[in-house]
Amino acid sequence: YTPVHVANWIAHSIGLDYGFAALDVIRDIAITDISGRTYAVVTSLGDPGVQIIDITDPRAPTPAAAIFDDTGGFEALRGTEEVAIAQMSGRTYAVVTSYYDDGVQIIDITDPRAPTPAAAIFDDTGGFEALRGTEEVAIAQMSGRTYAVVTSWFDDGVQVIDITDPYAPAPASAIFDDTGRFEVLKLPGDVAIAQISGRTYAVVTAQLDSGVQIIDITDLYAPAPAAAIRDGEFEALEFPEEVAITQISGRTYAVVTSFGDYGVQIIDITDPHAPTPASAVFHDWGLWSSHSDSDVAIAQMSGRTYAAVTSYYDVSVPVIDITDPYAPTPASAIFDDTGGLTAPDRPGAVAIAQISGHTYAVIASYHDDGVQIIDIADPYAPTPAAALTEDTDESAALDGAEDVAVIQMSGHIYAVIASYYDDGVQVIDITDPHAPAPISAVFDGRDGFEALDGARDVAITQMSGRTYAVVASYSGDSVQIIDITDPYAPTPAAPILADMDGFEALDRPEDVAITQMSGRTYAVVASYSGDSVQIIDITDPYAPTPAAAVFDGRDGFEALDEARDVAITQMSGRTYAVVTAQLDNGVQVIDITDPYAPTPAAAIFDGTDGFDALRGAQDVAIAQISGRTYAVVTAKLDDGVQIIQLSGE
Repeated sequence: YTPVHVANWIAHSIGLDYGFAALDVIRDIAITDISGRTYAVVTSLGDPGVQIIDITDPRAPTPAAAIFDDTGGFEALRGTEEVAIAQMSGRTYAVVTSYYDDGVQIIDITDPRAPTPAAAIFDDTGGFEALRGTEEVAIAQMSGRTYAVVTSWFDDGVQVIDITDPYAPAPASAIFDDTGRFEVLKLPGDVAIAQISGRTYAVVTAQLDSGVQIIDITDLYAPAPAAAIRDGEFEALEFPEEVAITQISGRTYAVVTSFGDYGVQIIDITDPHAPTPASAVFHDWGLWSSHSDSDVAIAQMSGRTYAAVTSYYDVSVPVIDITDPYAPTPASAIFDDTGGLTAPDRPGAVAIAQISGHTYAVIASYHDDGVQIIDIADPYAPTPAAALTEDTDESAALDGAEDVAVIQMSGHIYAVIASYYDDGVQVIDITDPHAPAPISAVFDGRDGFEALDGARDVAITQMSGRTYAVVASYSGDSVQIIDITDPYAPTPAAPILADMDGFEALDRPEDVAITQMSGRTYAVVASYSGDSVQIIDITDPYAPTPAAAVFDGRDGFEALDEARDVAITQMSGRTYAVVTAQLDNGVQVIDITDPYAPTPAAAIFDGTDGFDALRGAQDVAIAQISGRTYAVVTAKLDDGVQIIQLSGE
C-alpha cells in the first residue's frame, strides 16, 4: 500500500486519549529512523494534531507522543494535511502543513516521546505570501541549507521556506500562477523534488489547470519556470493528484495520477525544460479498473521498478511494472470484490508467514469469502501475491472467513481458515504464495466433525509429534479439535460441547489461545454470551478435560462481561490470560499458572486509573518491548487502542 493506506491502517488500529489520541481523520504519514528505532509521524485533520508512533516492531506499534493544536506551544496544526521529515544538525524535525491555519508547523522530534515546537509560520506574516490553504510539503537540501517547498491551494502558488534554522525559518521565495511565466499552478496539489544534471527541480501538480509545472529551484531565492505540461498534449493529466519521481536506466521520470482521466501519466523529465510523454495507462487497462486514481508510490525490487497506485472508486491498489516506462505492464492489483485478485472486504484476521526469504500477510476476508496473500517484504509497497475465494473454488470452505493461522509442516507452509458461514475449516497450501492450493476442507456434521457450527477462531498446537487445530465455534457453543498432521486428510480428534462432560463456560465462544505449562497443553477459550473463560486440558486431544471455568461477577472476576478475545503471556515464571470484555469496557488479567485454580490478577476498566481507550474492548495482543510486557487492546467504541504495561518498571 501507499503511505496513506498505512496511515488508514494505523487509524483503525490505534487511537488513544491523553497523549494517544491524534488519529481522527488521518491525512498523511512519514517514516523516520531515530536512535535506532523507527517511527511513523501521522497527521490528524480531525483532532487536530500529530501522532508519533513507534513502529520498530510493526506488529506491535506503540504510541510515542501526540501533539495538538493550541497545546504546549503548538500553534499551526488546525487542519493538518501533509508531513515531511528533515534532518538538520544532528536533530530530526517534522514539517507539517496546516490547511485551516494557512501555515506550517515545524516540530523537533529528536526525542519522539517529548516533541517540542520549533516554529510556526503563517500566511501574510514575516514575509510569507503563499500559505493560504497549505497542502503538500517536500524537503530539499541544497548548498548546505535545508528548504521546505509548500503548495498553497488558495494562493495558486508555492512557498519556499529556508528552514536551515528551524527555530527561525525565513521566506526564500513565493511563486504564483500566471506570474513570472508560471502558467500551471491553479489549485496546486502535490510537489516532488528531483535532482537532474546537478540542478534541483520542484514538480508540482495543478488540478484546475489539468497539468504539471516544473520549477527550477536551484536558486531558491529566484526560482524559474522550466516547463509547463498540460492535459491534451499529454493524455492522462486531467485533474492530476499525486506525483512521484523515479530514476530508470539513467533517465528521470515523473509518475502522475489523474483523478479525471482515471489513469496514470508517465513523463520523461530527463530534460526538465523539454519533458516528453513516455506512456499513459487508463481505466480498464490490463488487470484493473483504475477509477479516479489518487496516490502513487514507487518501489524498486529485484532490479525492476513498480508504481503502486491507489484507485479511489475501485477501492483497489493497482501495481504497474514501469521498468520500461515506455511500455508499462500490469504487475498485479489488490481489489475489493474481484475474483482471483480480491482485497480484504471486512478482513477477519491476519497471520504472517515467512516464505523463501519474503514476508507475507495472509488475510481472512469475511465479506469476500476468501483469503488474500500479500507480499509485504517492502511494507510500504506491498504487492498482492494471490487471492483465493469461494468464487474461484466452489469446493473451498471460505464463506465468512473469520480467522487464519499459519503452520509449517514437512517443508510446506499451510494456512488454516475458520469459516463462519460454512461451519467449517479450510486448509490451504501456501508454500508457493503466488499459487495457493486448497487441499482439504472439513464441515460441521460431516465425517465425524460435530463442533464447527459458526467456526470463528482457530489456533494451532503441536503435541507428541502431531499437529492440531483448535477451533472455537460461536453458534455451536463448542470447540473442535482437529488433527491436521496430514493436512490433505484432517480428522476429528474430539468435540467439546457446552454443558457436557463438565464444560460450563462455552456459551458463544469467541476466541481460543493455546499455552504449554508443566508438560501439558491447555486451550483457553473466551466466551461472549457466557461472560466467561473456559480452560481445557487438551494434552490428550482425543479426551480433553475441563480444567476450570471462571465467570464474570464470581470469585473476584470483574471484567468478563461479553468476553471477546484472549492472549497468553509469561511473566516472572507465572502464566497469565489477558481477556477483553466488550460490555465491561475493560480487560481481565487472570493468573492461570495453576490452570485448575485460576485467580484474578487485575481488572482494568475504561475511565479509571488513566485508562481511556477501552470502550467496547475487542482484541488483545501481547508485545515484549525492552524487557517489558505490554497488552495492546483494540477498542471498538473508542475507535482506538489502549496500550497496557503489564510488567517492568
